[in-house]
Amino acid sequence: ETFLNNSVSFAFQGYGIAGTGGSVNGVRSDHVWKYNPDSDEWYRLQDLRGAPRDFAVGFTLEDTFLVGTGSASFNETNDFYKYACP
Repeated sequence: ETFLNNSVSFAFQGYGIAGTGGSVNGVRSDHVWKYNPDSDEWYRLQDLRGAPRDFAVGFTLEDTFLVGTGSASFNETNDFYKYACP
């Protein structure tokens, strides 16, 4: 994985969630990862179903979390995608 700028990150049910963002050469990511602090391991979750993007936002809602909006190839997005962490 390449270093990414302007990615989204937040805590969810004791895990760290991080993803999306843009690389220094302008390539945007649709990857979403879950970090388990007990095992010190990262797990790749399902890729964001929308366009790869940077400047996305993420938040939790009950037993799910959502990632969305941001910028995809210099076009603003207004979509959100819902995840349920296993």
